[in-house]
Amino acid sequence: MKTNKNFRRLTALTALILALCVIFTSCTTGGSTPGEGVTLSPAGELAQSRLAQDNLSSDAKKVSVKKAIAAYKDAANAVKTDTIKFTKTRWEDYDNITSSDPTGITANLMTVISRNLVVNKFDDYESKAKISDTADEIKENFPVYGQDYACGEIDESAMTSAVKIKDGDNTTYVIYFADCVNANPGDPGLGSVMTTVNREAILDSIKQYIAVINLDTLKFDCAYSGCYMKFTVDKSGALVDLEQNLFCDIDASAELSLVLFNTNFINGKCTFESHTHYFDFAPTAAAADAE
Repeated sequence: MKTNKNFRRLTALTALILALCVIFTSCTTGGSTPGEGVTLSPAGELAQSRLAQDNLSSDAKKVSVKKAIAAYKDAANAVKTDTIKFTKTRWEDYDNITSSDPTGITANLMTVISRNLVVNKFDDYESKAKISDTADEIKENFPVYGQDYACGEIDESAMTSAVKIKDGDNTTYVIYFADCVNANPGDPGLGSVMTTVNREAILDSIKQYIAVINLDTLKFDCAYSGCYMKFTVDKSGALVDLEQNLFCDIDASAELSLVLFNTNFINGKCTFESHTHYFDFAPTAAAADAE
């Protein structure tokens, strides 16, 4: 009987990790560019390496974050209000998976599950492009996902700096976001511009399916670092291209009761990155008919 009881607990533990990973991948990149000598988090280091690969033009000039976010807000909100269709590609990944679980079960499960449940790996980036051309699809697939707006209210303190690059009639802006913790989709700041990890959905899933966790000890944090977005507008201010790059360190811990392995605590960590590209913006047939 004791073995069966512990087996059920291990099954519940597996469900916990599965729930976490499934929702991580359904959520749908750096904040500030740290100065020399600053110790970076794993997410911050990853963001810096991705930013270096972005090869920003040497013609980039500093611009106020107020001006940059205003240009984005006008262009991006029009995508939803004016029903502008677009093509979207996305890839995400996990790294730096660690666990304090002495049995190694948590680390192994997180590694195996995350590798299999990431929605799109880099190799799928172009092949799984999706066109959204109806009002409902545009609302659901353009950030902030599921909202009527693309850019909500955001304080300037949520951004650290911005640059712009002129190229003929087009202007490209890059906005770097300040590091933050537990920004849910729709929250002021990062969550009002990008679709961040939905912590509430994860916590609800844990509460619904995992009976062996002491919920009073449950701790789940998403620390964002190095997030940035790059967007291009034409001379009329219409959106031409958008890239959003999200990086965060995920830290989950709770007390468990696993007598078989003589441990009652689990702590799992990983670094998550998500890169989404939106392009080929054009009025839908319905929007064109309405003009």
